[in-house]
Amino acid sequence: MKITKELFSKSNHDVFLFNLKNDNGIEIKISNYGGIITSWLVPDKNGSKIDIVLGFNTFEEYRNPHYLKSCPYLGAIIGIT
Repeated sequence: MKITKELFSKSNHDVFLFNLKNDNGIEIKISNYGGIITSWLVPDKNGSKIDIVLGFNTFEEYRNPHYLKSCPYLGAIIGIT
């Protein structure tokens, strides 16, 4: 298993994405902000990777007031404020 870290947003508190990859071609990205799962890539029957998670591409979209009203915990696995 390989774990890497990348900056997702630089604001008052830096938000990072932790990318976990295994030898079977599965890759998941989890943020340190609410444990949000932003992406989960799995190989399909042909070996192409598909994302099985509904999520946003940027941290700012997760903090957008419009989305906070309609889906405040999208992708979160722990509480966020």
